[in-house]
Amino acid sequence: MSNFSNGIPGLVTVNKKLAEKLANKKKGSAEPAQADPKKKAGAPPPKEAAPPKKDAPKGKGAPTAEEEAAEAERIRLEAETAERRRMEEIERNFDKHGELKSIGGSVTDFDTNDESLRTQHYDWLLPVYYKIADRAEAEVNCFYL
Repeated sequence: MSNFSNGIPGLVTVNKKLAEKLANKKKGSAEPAQADPKKKAGAPPPKEAAPPKKDAPKGKGAPTAEEEAAEAERIRLEAETAERRRMEEIERNFDKHGELKSIGGSVTDFDTNDESLRTQHYDWLLPVYYKIADRAEAEVNCFYL
């Protein structure tokens, strides 16, 4: 006993809960002493709240303005990417020489072995439609340049 506890009423010289906890620890007891007297002996520990889901809306259930703006931006970028891929696919599959021939033109490549001297020449067959103006019932004629 300490010198301070002699004759002073209400002074506690031993912490009973701490002593019990140390005794249980020495014994190797699986069940530690209860620190909270309000807890029931056989009650399971309280469940921890599950972390909020990443996609779950917060607050009252509606997405925030920042979330809506981010979603709109993501959708816009996806649409731009899809359109760019579609245009690249069209250009990749386009038959330039075949289309040019179908409308009456042709391509001639010169010096294809040397990239610095290489040239392309295009020949076009252009239709010219005309009608004689002083005749009302005149036919439309066509010639090619």
